[in-house]
Amino acid sequence: MLNIDPHWPASHTKALHWAAGRMAAERAEPIAHSGWSSTYCLVGPKGKAYLKLLPQVQRHQIAATLAVARRFRAQVPAIIGAEPEQGWLLVTDHQGVDADSAEDHDKAAQAYGRLQGKALQDRQLLAHFEVVDLDRLWPDLRDFLARPLVADARPGEPVGGAYFMGPEDAARYLRLLERRAERLQSLIARAHRLPGTLDHGDLNAGNLAIRPDGKPVFIDWDDAFVGPAGMSLHSLFSGCVLPIMQLQRMADGQPPTDEQVARRLLAYLKGLESVGYADRATLLASVPGAICAGVLRFVAHFGRFPGEGQRAAAGRTMRRRLSGLLDLADWLASREPATALADADDYERDQEWPRAMRLVQDVLARAPQTPALLTRYGTLALRQADLDTAREALGEALQLDPAHLDASLALARLHMTRGDLGHAKAVVVEALAEQPGSEAARALRARIDEFERVRVAARAPAGLGRIRVTAQERRQGHLEPETLALVIEQFDRYGAVQLDEVFDPAFVARLQAHFEQKYGRHFHDGHHPHALRTGDKRYMLTLELDEALGDPALVASGLLLPFVRSRLGDDCVMTTYTAVISLPGAQDQLMHKDFSPLFREKGWKLNVPCWSLQAIVPLVPMNEATGGTAIWKGTQRMGERRSRRQTDVHVPQVPLGSVLLVDYKTAHAGRANRGDHVRPIVCLAYARPWFRDSINHRKQPPMRFQPGYVATAPKRVLDLVGWWQRDLELAQVDV
Repeated sequence: MLNIDPHWPASHTKALHWAAGRMAAERAEPIAHSGWSSTYCLVGPKGKAYLKLLPQVQRHQIAATLAVARRFRAQVPAIIGAEPEQGWLLVTDHQGVDADSAEDHDKAAQAYGRLQGKALQDRQLLAHFEVVDLDRLWPDLRDFLARPLVADARPGEPVGGAYFMGPEDAARYLRLLERRAERLQSLIARAHRLPGTLDHGDLNAGNLAIRPDGKPVFIDWDDAFVGPAGMSLHSLFSGCVLPIMQLQRMADGQPPTDEQVARRLLAYLKGLESVGYADRATLLASVPGAICAGVLRFVAHFGRFPGEGQRAAAGRTMRRRLSGLLDLADWLASREPATALADADDYERDQEWPRAMRLVQDVLARAPQTPALLTRYGTLALRQADLDTAREALGEALQLDPAHLDASLALARLHMTRGDLGHAKAVVVEALAEQPGSEAARALRARIDEFERVRVAARAPAGLGRIRVTAQERRQGHLEPETLALVIEQFDRYGAVQLDEVFDPAFVARLQAHFEQKYGRHFHDGHHPHALRTGDKRYMLTLELDEALGDPALVASGLLLPFVRSRLGDDCVMTTYTAVISLPGAQDQLMHKDFSPLFREKGWKLNVPCWSLQAIVPLVPMNEATGGTAIWKGTQRMGERRSRRQTDVHVPQVPLGSVLLVDYKTAHAGRANRGDHVRPIVCLAYARPWFRDSINHRKQPPMRFQPGYVATAPKRVLDLVGWWQRDLELAQVDV
C-alpha cells in the first residue's frame, strides 16, 4: 500500500494510487510542483517511474506525447500508462545520467537535429501538435506583457508578465522591446523558409540525458509544437544571442568567437542535413530567425499557467530571456550607426547605461576620431564610475577639438567626481571665457561653489554635510556622478551625511498618513507586544512592505541605491525595515551604536569598511521641537570608549523629503521630543549580504510583507528583500 504524505495536495491522491497500481510502487517522492505541472517519482520492485500531472490547458498534449514516445522509442522514455482526461501521465525512468559534458551536449544536439528531420516526414505525428504562427509571435508577446496584473488567477485563466515579474518590470520590457519589435520581426521572417517540424519547446539541460548505451534521450514533451527547426535552441544555449551570432559568422565565412557554441551548432545542423531537412545555406540564413521566434513563444507561453508554485522562478527565467532579446536587438542595431545611436538615446532615457555605452562604443569603433562620440562615450563611462576610461575618452575629444564645450564640461564633472573641485573650477572658467553665454557652464560653476560650501560647513565641529539633490536629478531619478561622489566623501569622512530634497514632501506626507492609519495604535506609551522599547517613550516597529511603505520609489530609490551599493557592494540587501516613534515628552536617548563591533578580539581594526548603513526618512520634520538624531561625527572609526569622548556632535535639522544616511558603526542618539505630536522616522537598513542584525530583532522579525507583495515586486526590490522571503520558505520546509 502506497503511503501518501498528508501535506501533498489531496487532488493528487487518486492519481498516485492509479500510478502505484500500474507499477506496484512502494513509495513516492514529490519532484516539482508548479502552475504547469506536478511530478512525482514512484519506486517499485522493478525500478522507478515518473508521474506527471498536467493542468486542464495542457491535457491535450498527453496524446501527442504518446505519439512521440511510440515514434522515437530510442530517444524518448516509454509511457507506462496515461489518463488524458485526468491529465495523468506515467513515464518509465530513462536510466540515464545528466548530459553534463560538452561532448554529451554536442551528441544531443546532433541527435535532436536528426529527430526533427525525421519528424518532418511523419505527417500523422505532426498532426497531434499546435502549429506555430510566426506572424503572431510578437503580438502575442506584446499582449502577454501588457496584460494587467491578476492578483488571484484561477487555474486555466490567462495571465500576463505582470503576474510573474510584477507590473513595473513587465511594463519596462514591453516599452523597450516595442521600440525594437520591427527589427526582431524582420529576423523572425527569415524562418518562414524552413518547413514546420517537431519542436521540443523546452530543450534545457534538465530535459536531456545520456543512456547507458551512450545515446541521448529527450524527456518532457508536453510543451512540444510544430514550427521551424531551431525554435527550441535558446534553451539549449541559455539564450538566443550567442547561437545567432555564431550562425551569422558561419554564414559570413568568419571564424567563430565561441568554439564550443559553434561546435554544438554545427552538430545540430549536420543532424538536420543528414536526413534531408534543409541544406546548409538555408539553415544558416533561417535558423537565427527560428531561435528568436522560439524565445518569444517560450515567454508568452507562460501565460497559460497561473499558479503559485515556482512563480518567482518563472519570473527570473522570463527576465533572462527578455534581456536576451534586448541583447539581440542591440547586436542587430550595432550594424547600422544611426540605429545604434538612436537606441543609445533610448537607453539613456531609461538609465540603461551599459547598453547605451556598448552601442556608442560600436559606433565609435567605426569613427574613432569623432569628438562628439568620444564625449558621449566618456560621459557614459563617468556614469558607471569608470573614471579612467572617461578621462581617456574626454582627453582625446579635447585633443581633437579643444573648444568642444560638452567635452570640457564633462571633464570638469570628472574632476568633481574625483573630488578635485579646484581643477573642475579652472576648466569651467576656461570654458566660460570661450563661451560666456553658456547656461550649462554657469550652472556647473554654481554647483562647484555649492560643493565647496558643503565641505566648509561639514568641517565645523557641529556641522555635517548637507547635499542638495537638484531638480534635474530628481526628475531623472538618479544622482549625477559628481553628486554621488560628494555624498560618498562626506559619509566616509564623518560617518553620516544628509541628502536634501530626495523625495517630494507630498509623497512623504502620504506615507505619514498611511503610517498613522496602519500603526497609530502604537501612538501611546504602554505595552506594545509587537514593538521594541528603545528608550523613554520610544518604540521600534517592524514595517510591512505594502503598496505605500513598499513603494519601489522609497525602498529601492534610484537616488539612494547607487550610494548604498557603492558602500556595501552590488549584492547588498535590505536587512531590516522599521520605524522608530518618539512620543511627546520622550527624553534624550543615551549615545549608542546600533550594533556591537564585528570582532571582540583585542587589536581588531577599527577602520573596517562599512558593512551596514541606515537611510532615515522622517515622516514629520526633525527639528529642535520634534527631536533630531544627534550624530557623533567620525565615530565609525572609533571604539565605544573613545566615541564617548568625541565632542564634535551634530544635531541635523531634517525637513520632509530629506534623508539622513548613517553608518551602522556611527554613534548617535535621538533627542527629546518637546513637541505635541508623535515623531515617526522610517529606517531602511542596508547591509552586505552576509550580515544579519542579531541584536535588535530578537522580539520581532526584520521585515514583513503584505500578502502578494513579493510576487509582484520588481526585480530591483526583490534583489534587496527577497532573501527574507527565501529564509521564511526554507524554514517551513518539512524535512
